[in-house]
Amino acid sequence: RNTKQALYDMFQTFSIGNVVDDMLFKALNSQINDYEDAIIESFALEMKADYIITRNTKDFAHSKIKALNPLEFLELQ
Repeated sequence: RNTKQALYDMFQTFSIGNVVDDMLFKALNSQINDYEDAIIESFALEMKADYIITRNTKDFAHSKIKALNPLEFLELQ
C-alpha cells in the first residue's frame, strides 16, 4: 500500500474538521500549557471527539477530553 491510499482510507474512516480562528483562540484559554496540544484539545472539543489518541498522554492530563495511548484505544475495540 502506498501513502496516498493509506491517507485516502483514513479520510474515509475519520472526520476531518477545519481549524478556524475560534478554535485557535479557545486554545489560548485551555488548562493545557503547550499551545499545540491545546489546539488539539480545542479541535477535539469542536469535533465532539470521545478521545484524544496520543503517545504523550501526560501532556493532556488537564484536557477536557480523555487522552489514550494507541494501545489503550485499541483495547476498547
